[in-house]
Amino acid sequence: MLENKSSFNEKGELHGIQYYYTDKKLTGKEYYKEGKIQKSESYYQNGTYAGVMNYDNNEKLDGTQIFYHPNGQLKEKSKYKSGELIEIQQYFENGDKKYEYDKNGIKEYYPGEELKSLKEMKGYELNGISCDFTEKGTIKNIKYIENGKILGLKEYIEIKSSAEFRENEVALSVGEMQKIDEFENNYISKIDKLLENLINKQKKVIKGELFKEKESKEKTR
Repeated sequence: MLENKSSFNEKGELHGIQYYYTDKKLTGKEYYKEGKIQKSESYYQNGTYAGVMNYDNNEKLDGTQIFYHPNGQLKEKSKYKSGELIEIQQYFENGDKKYEYDKNGIKEYYPGEELKSLKEMKGYELNGISCDFTEKGTIKNIKYIENGKILGLKEYIEIKSSAEFRENEVALSVGEMQKIDEFENNYISKIDKLLENLINKQKKVIKGELFKEKESKEKTR
């Protein structure tokens, strides 16, 4: 059952804190000043704080907006200016990053914060590299975009293999490749990192063996 407790000023305008209940449990508050909403807060049925939204004098979203998961972990944090979204970050229930958006681009993540997609932007419009990744960290496809038009495209066939370091194969490559090639040359995948770690570990083992061998020879002198 929905209930609410409202307060008004002498002009009959909503003014002060308005309370909202569901089955006698507080589910929301709205803060008004002379008939205009300033802020709203919401709660889950178990009483956990769900989030807050802030408004400007024109009742448009303004400033920082924050929402939480039922377990209390941060779910979403965004920033608005006069109703326009400026930036946003979203998170999984365990606190890992899920989604990021600002004037420079968009990033999406798999659970564990492995990059799922990357989209470069200029002035909040897609412009530059747009790339999708597999959960293994390899590239699915890359697009190069200018002024809303796809000028270059490269797609891969994902190789289903038990080999942990098997790279995907190129399926399609058309259009402008310079920017795409530059991105690929600079991108360090999950597989690249694993290989680098293995090589570094192997170097340490070899270095350790050489040190032991040298130390052994010195003792026999």
